[in-house]
Amino acid sequence: MIFPLKEFDVRIKNCKKIMIDNDVDTLLVYSDFLRQYNIRYLTGYLYFPSPMSASIFMLPLDDEAVLLVDNISSRALDRIKEDSWVEDIRTSKVWAKKPWISGVLGILTDLTLGTLRERKISNERIGIVGLDFMPHMILESLKNAFPKANFIDMTEPVEKLRMVKSDLEIENIRRTVKIADAGLETWMDNLKIGKREYEIGSEVFKEIYSEGVEEIYGFWVRSGPKNTRYHGTPRFTSRKIRDGDLVWIDMGFSRNGYFADTARSTIVGRAKEKDKKLCDACLKALEGAFDAMAPGVRIADVFEASIKRASENGFGKYFSVGFWGHGVGVNMDEYPIFSPDEPTALKPNIVMSIGPRFSAPALGGVTIEDNILITEKSAEYLNEFKRRLW
Repeated sequence: MIFPLKEFDVRIKNCKKIMIDNDVDTLLVYSDFLRQYNIRYLTGYLYFPSPMSASIFMLPLDDEAVLLVDNISSRALDRIKEDSWVEDIRTSKVWAKKPWISGVLGILTDLTLGTLRERKISNERIGIVGLDFMPHMILESLKNAFPKANFIDMTEPVEKLRMVKSDLEIENIRRTVKIADAGLETWMDNLKIGKREYEIGSEVFKEIYSEGVEEIYGFWVRSGPKNTRYHGTPRFTSRKIRDGDLVWIDMGFSRNGYFADTARSTIVGRAKEKDKKLCDACLKALEGAFDAMAPGVRIADVFEASIKRASENGFGKYFSVGFWGHGVGVNMDEYPIFSPDEPTALKPNIVMSIGPRFSAPALGGVTIEDNILITEKSAEYLNEFKRRLW
């Protein structure tokens, strides 16, 4: 385990309080290869060995917790036991009856139903975390097997437990951010006219993996006037960097199960005045948000301060609507969300990634993103790499 047992004791205690508040007897937490965060947070289980992997953590109010892992994950049972505090870890080594993910999920479903029957859970209120992506076959099997049970979506209240980080969590996020800064240094060192996007991206990959990165959630290097296609595929192309290009990098990855999400923009070679102003507007948006961030301040008010600062040079109109920021932790995108109508008030030890994006016709797009910690009185940039690069 990367955390002491007392860290998980606090998480489980808080989770059970939410269960009591919502009159839930048993909690089923579903996670899979792409969405590992809920089980990771509650059990310490970090290792999903295959894209087919899926697991369910069963947390009763008045009985021992159980971690159910699929038959593919059974190959790594020793590793799972090292990761997790849960003593009752179960798997099934039966042969799959269907191909690929359907077969794996069918085995996990049978394992879950059998464990619920063993615990004599039939007419209880059962909370489900991950209901928004739990496969239909598992949910329908639960409903058919336990027709008297009430199933309650507990995803949001449980996921919001993760908003305020412990000191140990913040320490792990700092370490991941430090790797992001090293990646930015490599990116800048390799930004040369004539070099291809994939050559630059490959060098950054080498750097961050050598520093201990485990999971890359997103990674892009974009250049030129068509770099406004944010977060699409391919992540970088064979396009060569040209004199005067607007170039940005955006990367989100984890180390020890904790994420950082970071982006920077720059102008290679001779910079046009309009490009500089677009970059200035983006930086002002980030700085406006940062200066407004403090305990007790509503996120909607932080957003308003960000837009107001960005509009000072007349380029604020080019901001991209959609997704500018979010919490970071065991998932790269988690609560709270940074949006113009978000009522959540900031609290100490919330960590957010704020990344304004601006796009202008014929010029291109820019983004600057930093991981920011809410302190007792204000806020702290966790990234140390400089933000103004033009």
